[in-house]
Amino acid sequence: TSSDIERLSAALKELSSDEANEYAPYFRRFDYGPRLRSKYAQNIQDLKSSGSYRGLRHKQGLPMRGQRTKTNAQTARRRQRFDD
Repeated sequence: TSSDIERLSAALKELSSDEANEYAPYFRRFDYGPRLRSKYAQNIQDLKSSGSYRGLRHKQGLPMRGQRTKTNAQTARRRQRFDD
């Protein structure tokens, strides 16, 4: 969550450069920030280009995990208006 990220950022700022270099290999194992966003976008693009069910639902802007759409798909429809 954002509060966890803020606490981690504050803790990292307090580290000396030697301590930061010691922990650097652990942070390189994870994707975060712009790299995570681009990886997420690439995964969705791969789903769309493969023609899978989830990819088609992404293209249509509808829920893809089995939720009902007769009612309760208002958020998906609202987001779809802005994506066009």
